[in-house]
Amino acid sequence: MTSWHATPKGFTFHSPRRKPDGLASAVLKGGNAGRARIVVRGEGPNLRLPALPLSLGVAVQLRRSDGTGACWGAAHDFIVRNRSDRYTAKGN
Repeated sequence: MTSWHATPKGFTFHSPRRKPDGLASAVLKGGNAGRARIVVRGEGPNLRLPALPLSLGVAVQLRRSDGTGACWGAAHDFIVRNRSDRYTAKGN
């Protein structure tokens, strides 16, 4: 079962079967500028991402699809891992 839940500091998403788009989980935590956090995990053939490893200068966006136009983003200048099987970075 796919579901979003409100938490005291933000929202969580959980989809054990990663349907329909390969997204398994997401955690959104609010905070002051530079302190908010978004962690997204997914895998499988339905997860549409560019081929890894990524070129440097990665910008990540999380967009709501309900027509509100809400969007969150970060430029990733501190790259922790950039391999053919995994990308991990910290935003500015």
